[in-house]
Amino acid sequence: AMDSSLCDEHGFKRDDLGLADGAVALSSDAASGGGGLSAARSVLLNVEQKARKAAKDAQKARYDAYLAKVGGREFAKTAELKALVRGGIPHDHRAHIWRSCCA
Repeated sequence: AMDSSLCDEHGFKRDDLGLADGAVALSSDAASGGGGLSAARSVLLNVEQKARKAAKDAQKARYDAYLAKVGGREFAKTAELKALVRGGIPHDHRAHIWRSCCA
């Protein structure tokens, strides 16, 4: 089971670490009297942001390659497509992928 904090309100895997996540970290630190992020926590947050961006870029590259391979043809229900969808659909491709899968 996937941690619900990793999913958006529709149950899709989150693919970004937006300002809201950083703002929550800052506000919770301030509320606890921490006086701001410690250097170690800041470094860890930066590493996590880079890792998420790298994962997001890799997933987008997998979709780009899949869409180039498929071309304009109708999607076939394959293990490759199933694995891609289960891994999360990049925002840029979400509408096209769902339209094609549900057609």
